[in-house]
Amino acid sequence: MTYIANIPNCYEDEEEINCLLEEEGFGKNLKSSYKVRRRIERKEVLIAIRGGKCENCGYNKKAAALEFHHPNQKDFLIAPALSNFSDKQFNTILIPEVKKNTILLCANCHREEHN
Repeated sequence: MTYIANIPNCYEDEEEINCLLEEEGFGKNLKSSYKVRRRIERKEVLIAIRGGKCENCGYNKKAAALEFHHPNQKDFLIAPALSNFSDKQFNTILIPEVKKNTILLCANCHREEHN
């Protein structure tokens, strides 16, 4: 797996990725799935674009605990787009959307934002 340099919240090793995949319900035979790994790598890129930490409290330990909050109306959901968008769509649609219309929050701050 290619890691993005200088991002403090990247998934650190293969074991951590495998644990994440198991938590999300993927079987062992899909652990090497290109689509799953691409989604993880793309999320790391988007996290780096938003500054690499929760914009509310500064949390930056685990990428899995960071989420994208839309303060205004959502045009689409980011999670499915991470897996389903082509590279061109990722670069021309998703990256600008994240830069312009989202805030990076940790899971705790995101829950507080919605309650």
